[in-house]
Amino acid sequence: MKKRSEYNSIFNIALPIIIQGLVLQIQILIDKAFLGHLNSEYFSAVGNVLFPYFLTIESVHAIATGTTILVAQNIGAKKEFLSKTYSEVSFAYNTLLSLILFLIWFIFPENIFKLMGVKSPILEYSVRYVRFLSFSLVFLGADSTAGAILQGIGFTRPIMYVGFIKNLLNVLLDWILIFGKLGFPAMNLEGAALATSISEVTGGIILILMVLFSKKRTFKISVKNIIMAKFKHYTDVIKIGLPTGLESFTWHIGNLVLISFLNTLDKMATGIYTLIFHIEIVPYMIYLGIAKAAITLVGQKTGARDHGGAIDVGSMCLKYSIFICIACALVFIFFRSLF
Repeated sequence: MKKRSEYNSIFNIALPIIIQGLVLQIQILIDKAFLGHLNSEYFSAVGNVLFPYFLTIESVHAIATGTTILVAQNIGAKKEFLSKTYSEVSFAYNTLLSLILFLIWFIFPENIFKLMGVKSPILEYSVRYVRFLSFSLVFLGADSTAGAILQGIGFTRPIMYVGFIKNLLNVLLDWILIFGKLGFPAMNLEGAALATSISEVTGGIILILMVLFSKKRTFKISVKNIIMAKFKHYTDVIKIGLPTGLESFTWHIGNLVLISFLNTLDKMATGIYTLIFHIEIVPYMIYLGIAKAAITLVGQKTGARDHGGAIDVGSMCLKYSIFICIACALVFIFFRSLF
């Protein structure tokens, strides 16, 4: 009975995150399909944007992981007031961080892409695309914090629902803004970026409001406390969050180096690589959901001083992740022609 209860807890948290991640990959592939039909060079431009842009997003998500851990641990320890404090300070300073990142991408994109070896005309396309896309960073800090709080509580269904809203809205706006439907002008590449920004901001606002006003929250977050948040509490979040995101961060750095090599070979090589990448990343999205479930449940049990339970849940999540990796590797090996 105990194992079944742990199994249910893991997948109640993991499944919504997995579904949201898979839907996101479908959204990216649809974006590329729309743009690829207009101009094959757009395909490569989007590929050059996505890796450094994901690296930016990952830096915010890494810190937000610290929020998840601290919220989960303090809920397990029955110290909801500390969960509330770390949530409020994360809202404040993650938002500030994302605003700084927005300004960097809006002002200096050409410098970034030149460092990656991107050349004309892909360079100009990439700059045009990311300037519109960068507006999605404005709410990224608050959005990622809201998601982190829900994960720490163990209530992840809103993340899935908002993910569906984001992606359905993005596909609709892609069709309208890229091709100029319903009386709107055809914006092509910029239309795809604007569609993504609008859908991300809309979904982010919905998720933030859910956290602030949902009846299922275990503690009430104060907007006044967010505005008055002290940085010293944020250092605790950073100390835990950054190390947990280091592996993913270095992985993205490695991809950036590879992209810079590909840009010296052929202007279309990056687009082809990113297409394959988004297919291969499907298993990652599956075990990422399980990993996030492990963070929440292990954190809650550690906070409750149930170290044996923490080890049991962590071991179970590890077994599931290894099984998923092996199963997906076999699918890619034996059925690669399908991809």
